[in-house]
Order: sequence, then structure tokens, then C-alpha cells
Amino acid sequence: MPPLYKSTGCEHCGKTGYTGQVGIHEFLRVTPQIREAILRERDYDEIMSIAVQQGFHNMRYDGFKKALRGLTSLEEVVRATATLEDE
Repeated sequence: MPPLYKSTGCEHCGKTGYTGQVGIHEFLRVTPQIREAILRERDYDEIMSIAVQQGFHNMRYDGFKKALRGLTSLEEVVRATATLEDE
């Protein structure tokens, strides 16, 4: 397993441990099944269930992959993807 990184900070980054930006992304492909669920006005949970079955990954997943590559830290991914549901 690759090492996980923790930001340490320096003068260059203002002691934050981060310089520049790395995007974390999610992309919902509107497949025929998802299009049908939207047109039938299905709720969010049902649409997301279909999307996950078809391979959808959210921003936190993408962030974790980037943390494993050493592009960011787990703490920053969790901070950047926090929602009210996490609290």
C-alpha cells in the first residue's frame, strides 16, 4: 500500500501544507436508466442508487484516490467534502 501523506507546512505555503489547487471531481453520466428515473421524478436516493450500480464515484472517492497518489492528504479530502450528514 502506498504511504499516506500529512501536510506539514512551510514558509512558502504559509504553514498550511498546501500550494496551488488539485481538483476533485465527480461526473454523473446520464444513462438511459438515469434519464428514465429523472423523467419519472424519482427521488435523489433512487437516482444515486442507479448511478452507483453503474459505476458512479463521488468526489470523496476521487479525493481518496488522489491522497493515495500523494497529491493531497486525507484530512484535506475530508475537509473539502464534508457535508451536514458528516456532522
